[in-house]
Amino acid sequence: MLTSLKVVRIALVACDYAAARQYLRHETSALLVPLDDDAAFVQTAARLAGNPDLVSRMRSQARRVAETASWGRAFDDLERVLRNIAGASRGGLDAVREDSVHVET
Repeated sequence: MLTSLKVVRIALVACDYAAARQYLRHETSALLVPLDDDAAFVQTAARLAGNPDLVSRMRSQARRVAETASWGRAFDDLERVLRNIAGASRGGLDAVREDSVHVET
């Protein structure tokens, strides 16, 4: 995913899962669709194909995300999540938030 982002020249349609969920924001840097929903993917790609203004805006935002993405940053994000989990095991699971890793665009 990180390598793919480095060469982005088009707007993205991606599954709302894994690295795409972590680094991309729906309607900002990509259009995210549910994992394993082929119909939603096709419908969203068609929407994107018919909206050049959206393509331009998201292409620019995706490029910004790509410029900040690196394996070092991914490692740092993972380490932060693991530290949060380790701390939560002592202080209660409600301290861990699903969106504890968020890349600002």
